[in-house]
Amino acid sequence: MARSLRDNLNLAWAQQQAFLALGNAVNGAKALGFDSCPITGFNPGECGRILDCGTYRSDRSMSRGLRRRYALAQSPPSREAILI
Repeated sequence: MARSLRDNLNLAWAQQQAFLALGNAVNGAKALGFDSCPITGFNPGECGRILDCGTYRSDRSMSRGLRRRYALAQSPPSREAILI
């Protein structure tokens, strides 16, 4: 199905808003002591199929974790500290 120019502009706007939110998530993860990395450039359709996203679409993602040297020296923040 062909998309209208307005649909394409709305999609581009939504993608940029998601990227801004992803940047905030990366900063928030760092503030909590996690390392993180934004991920783009994957096949959104295949990712949605694997994750069983239904009608939702994801073309950006973020991994997070603790570096091994830090993971041995400290424990990650508690669930309560993260979900304020």
